[in-house]
Amino acid sequence: MELKKPTKCHLWQKENLTPSDLDFELVKIITESSHFVRNILRCKQCGQLYFHEFYEHINFGGDDDMYDTWIPVYDEEDIKIVSEAKTPIDLLQFSPRLHWAFTNGKEEPIQWIGK
Repeated sequence: MELKKPTKCHLWQKENLTPSDLDFELVKIITESSHFVRNILRCKQCGQLYFHEFYEHINFGGDDDMYDTWIPVYDEEDIKIVSEAKTPIDLLQFSPRLHWAFTNGKEEPIQWIGK
């Protein structure tokens, strides 16, 4: 599902994003557990809202896989639509989105999907 692009957000404008670029304030917690978090965040620089999901897959041998997804949202309707995704895999239908992962002991770069 194609969502509106956050063209005014500095995260959309910048190449080679780093964790320090992701400066958010918490707006609302949707769900929170030790390995699964969903919330609404606001970019401190421009005010753009993002639906955020953190998911950790426990690998009982260590080096747990971790995934972060940030999807730009604009209103309660967008938040409702994205929040209805039941699993992390369901979020893959939304574009554009920011994605970061730590898998197999390696950190992936933060990147836009659908830019």
